[in-house]
Amino acid sequence: MFIFTGNRYDLIRNSGLAGQCGAIAEVGVLKGENAQFLYETLRPSSMTLVDSWSAEEIMSGYSPFDSLPSYIDDLSATESYFGGPLDDQATFDRLLAEAKARFTGRDNVKFVVADSFKGLDQVADSSLDLVYLDANHQYEFIYRDLMYWKEKVNDNGLIVLNDCIVSQLGARQNLGVHQAVSAFLKINVDYLPLVLTLGNFPDLVISKRRNPRINVVLTSLLRSGRVLEVPDALFHSFSQKSPGGGMSYFSFN
Repeated sequence: MFIFTGNRYDLIRNSGLAGQCGAIAEVGVLKGENAQFLYETLRPSSMTLVDSWSAEEIMSGYSPFDSLPSYIDDLSATESYFGGPLDDQATFDRLLAEAKARFTGRDNVKFVVADSFKGLDQVADSSLDLVYLDANHQYEFIYRDLMYWKEKVNDNGLIVLNDCIVSQLGARQNLGVHQAVSAFLKINVDYLPLVLTLGNFPDLVISKRRNPRINVVLTSLLRSGRVLEVPDALFHSFSQKSPGGGMSYFSFN
């Protein structure tokens, strides 16, 4: 596994994949900011954007408990990020409209208004060169997305996940991405962790081991001079620790 000392945008810019992708997809789109970046940077032949844009789904899918545990922040803490109350469907209607406006006149972009599971039947098996998974971040949802969406990716394709870390900040938001990917990699041994960015909410790229596109990505990243190789097994110990005093650091211990 390679550590890349940049953010998710730097990673895509330095991936060597620009103009090399056929069909790609983003699952969990919100206002379409990242989707637009992927589209304009990678220049795919087609792109599918899957999101429910649903207040009901957000409110019901945040925690499995009837009463929110004290160690998890209330969803209202993220209202500024979403641009409005999360229990109001109008907030998500505005986000969908903003996302669609970013792709006006781009006929090779398809919007699928459905959750990450129901939207699966809108994408053919083995058709994607890349899928970016950024929907519900709870463990069970991410694990399900990995298990089903991997079937949509071809043998040369890549899976990218957002917010892949164990941290105090992530725990407050009930993130389970890292834990789900860790379990996925242990069970699906034909996959490996390829590249991990460093940051409060890092991205991870995973791939099948015999994927010829690995060499393309790694060669391009090595040219950037911003990578460090570590044993794959260290991914499972990756975290951001906060000892206090406003300090934090990344750890593989």
